[in-house]
Amino acid sequence: MNYPIQKFTTMQEHTSPFDLIMLVDDNKINNIINRKLFELMHFSKEIVEAGNGLEALDYLKAAATSNDRIPEVIFLDVYMPLMDGMGFLDEFKNLPVSILEKSRIIILSSTLDGNDYRRVHRSPYVVKFLEKPMNKQKLIDTDLKGFREQYLFNIAGVTHAA
Repeated sequence: MNYPIQKFTTMQEHTSPFDLIMLVDDNKINNIINRKLFELMHFSKEIVEAGNGLEALDYLKAAATSNDRIPEVIFLDVYMPLMDGMGFLDEFKNLPVSILEKSRIIILSSTLDGNDYRRVHRSPYVVKFLEKPMNKQKLIDTDLKGFREQYLFNIAGVTHAA
């Protein structure tokens, strides 16, 4: 199935904790729902979508030399055609340092067996597992290792006093 990379710009007048995030999922309905959730929460200024792990890797390789095109958070489905989330994780670790230093991965799945769950959590780039469907509370509760304080303050509308 051909699922071209899609880019969406969200409302710019609101402060967003992230400049660019990526959704990697072959289910277009899930992507529409998740994109709407991100837009309503002003989670990111821009969202890039890929339909499978191979398309996501191609995008990341092309973006490696443009720091502003590298997503800060990648929401990754596990079960997809062509290249699933496990294959993506196996290849992700071989990407340029510019990506490995900036991007963190959140796994999205409705089912994950014990072996897959352990395998996913062995990756140092995976910071969270979220069960589908995603919702506002799951997103707020997500710990983004280093991004959490800024993210939670922005979502809550609280200004962090220095």
